[in-house]
Amino acid sequence: APIVITAVAFLLLLCVLALFSGDADLAKPVQNFQPFSAEMGTAAALVFVAYSGAIKIGAIGGEVLDPERNIPRGMFNSLIVATLLYAGVAYIMVAALPTGWHMDADHHAIENPIHAFAEHVAGSTMALIASLLAILTMSSMALAGVLSASRFLFAMARDNLLPSALEDLNPRFETPHWPIIITGFAMALAIFFVPLKDVVKLASGFKIMIFIMINTCVIILRQTSDRHDWNPSYKGALYPYMQLWGILAGLFLIYFIGDKAFIGASAAIAAGLVTYYLYGRKHAEFTKTPFQSFTGRND
Repeated sequence: APIVITAVAFLLLLCVLALFSGDADLAKPVQNFQPFSAEMGTAAALVFVAYSGAIKIGAIGGEVLDPERNIPRGMFNSLIVATLLYAGVAYIMVAALPTGWHMDADHHAIENPIHAFAEHVAGSTMALIASLLAILTMSSMALAGVLSASRFLFAMARDNLLPSALEDLNPRFETPHWPIIITGFAMALAIFFVPLKDVVKLASGFKIMIFIMINTCVIILRQTSDRHDWNPSYKGALYPYMQLWGILAGLFLIYFIGDKAFIGASAAIAAGLVTYYLYGRKHAEFTKTPFQSFTGRND
């Protein structure tokens, strides 16, 4: 919490300095706006990883106090804050910085836009502070990612879809240590061997795929709720139109990211299928699932 609050406060400070610097032209982002362009779609798809907080809140739902109240509230708050912060800071950056600032000498998008923003607005010292805060913020995000991702392995082990050792709790910290170690190791491999831009594309594509699957699951669960005693205290609004829009919009965003999103999503699906058929299918307890009820299957 202190790291996130400090980072947000620093971004807001940079925005205030930019507005009073005399260089900000608030009409420029509107004048240069190109609705429904391929570049806009690509940008939207790439920054989707910023909305991973909603998934993390759901992943640790079993450890949340008063989950029926706090999980929906936490998801809405995280989405609202991330959306306003992203849109507001991006708008002011475009207004304050010269045209083409985001491209390097090779005509590729720069990988440190906040550093460039801070250096232009407040000098090299503030740019250095921005870099340090970025490292701390990414560390905080990585810890949150390890926390949530490890809970997927933990939950699957409890359902006998993965080896039972993954559901063991550390006697001192009462956390699933093996899933945490495996998740951290997988993240380290990605950091060391995959280029940053590819990591972002893979992560965003994977998150979009997860949101597509979540919307699909909501439709299946809502349609079969009377047969499976599923009646949560919070239900998504504008059903099923909001969920159908989420599925279609997600497919368009994955298309804009390009081949790497399809490769990442396909690899994740393939790994899941291999794991299920080699291990989970032999150990899990079989009951009639909501999907089988939805499709009318009885096997």
